[in-house]
Amino acid sequence: MNVGDHGVEVRSKAIGMLEGGITQKEVARRLNVGVRSVRRWWSQRKCGETMETKPRSGRPQILKRVSRIVIKKSLGKRRQSARKLSRRLSIRGNPISHMTIQLHLAQKLDARPSNVPNGQKLHKQSRKSIEFRSGS
Repeated sequence: MNVGDHGVEVRSKAIGMLEGGITQKEVARRLNVGVRSVRRWWSQRKCGETMETKPRSGRPQILKRVSRIVIKKSLGKRRQSARKLSRRLSIRGNPISHMTIQLHLAQKLDARPSNVPNGQKLHKQSRKSIEFRSGS
């Protein structure tokens, strides 16, 4: 079974098949969806509800669209740290912690800090130039 959100097209096909006299079980098999989903869609149709998906519950996103764009554009800039980005975004009215930015860079953009071997002593200038790089 395909788990997840089924588009309006799939739901509409299912309703059309059900109205055509095909059983719920057969509709579910043909469209590769769960029987419970087909039953729910049919029930919603009978009650007069729309076929659109309902808003999902859950924790709202912390990063706004603007913040994501700023972080992505800053990826190629030299000497751009998560803390600097955090301060810059906070000044612009989007308070975000540096850890949130680091997680976003790592998880969504597959960017990691450049490797510096443990214990290696660097000049102050070299430490400043450690930057995020794309992919590994």
